[in-house]
Amino acid sequence: MSEQAVAFEALVEDYDAARPSYPDSLYDALPPLSGARVLELGAGTGKQLPGLLARGARLVSTDRGPNMLGRLHRCFPDVPVAVARAEQLPFATGRFDGVCGAQMWHWVDAPVAAREVARVLRPGGWLALWWNDVLADGEPWYDAQQDRLEAASVTGYRRDYRTTDFTPPLREVFSSVQQWSGTWRRTLSWELYERCCAASPTSPRCPTPRPSWRPSGPRWAPPSPTGASSSRFASSGCSRGPRSL
Repeated sequence: MSEQAVAFEALVEDYDAARPSYPDSLYDALPPLSGARVLELGAGTGKQLPGLLARGARLVSTDRGPNMLGRLHRCFPDVPVAVARAEQLPFATGRFDGVCGAQMWHWVDAPVAAREVARVLRPGGWLALWWNDVLADGEPWYDAQQDRLEAASVTGYRRDYRTTDFTPPLREVFSSVQQWSGTWRRTLSWELYERCCAASPTSPRCPTPRPSWRPSGPRWAPPSPTGASSSRFASSGCSRGPRSL
């Protein structure tokens, strides 16, 4: 996993407060979780844990960043945690029924991590990966924001990472790869949206004049009198399927 992946360590408060969670429909698309031994990669502060725990998963959460993982453990003290890389997992072969990763696979050395995930899965186990992505391409405010993030990035951020095909290394290891996508919406205040933008390792504090962030077009609801706005996301999952034997 790239050293860029620990860049969130200084942003724990903003990350935990402002990063989006995931819709119920995403968890419903996963293999059955009740009683399943599930290893979580790149768990961060645990934005995805409520959905996994509510469906009965027996989790072990890992992350490269001890600060991020420390916040997760304070919020979910019954979930075992380990500071670990996806490319080098400190677990026995065949230990887990499933492995999942939320908003993290683009940080890893995918061919190496895929083989390591396969090692810790039982025969017939599965890997599930998913991302949130704001559906606002072509909106002037969003394109301008992406321009600023790319220009200010110290980690090499490029917006086109969202269009990367992550399946080829997985097809080398898993006997089938399925893909799923859906849309959902959340509403947040401008202050919280600014914290969401700050919770990025690309530019922790990239000044932005508020008028240039005002949404336009059908993908965003008009700001309310209280300053709240609503954003539409695409949540996508990929690369889940039985392990190749």
